[in-house]
Amino acid sequence: MSSVRIGQDLPPEGGFAPITYKKRLPKLGPPGWAIFLGVGLFMGAGIYKKTMDNRQFRSVFFILLILNFYYFYDSFYYSCFLFVEKMMKKN
Repeated sequence: MSSVRIGQDLPPEGGFAPITYKKRLPKLGPPGWAIFLGVGLFMGAGIYKKTMDNRQFRSVFFILLILNFYYFYDSFYYSCFLFVEKMMKKN
């Protein structure tokens, strides 16, 4: 085994041939400012819609709160009326 010599792999004498390359990027798609503007408009529309939905929910919630209070007041008033009527019948 000692008679087999393994040499190091070296480049050829004089070096490798030069590699020619150019930076050729295609001009595809919109420019960066257009993407930024589009995303901003899209997000702005979503925020606007969410804000309007929240306002509508608050107004509906407020109306339901008022109706609930009215129902409670009405039932309380009616129960008081029945109580007074019952007390008057006893006397």
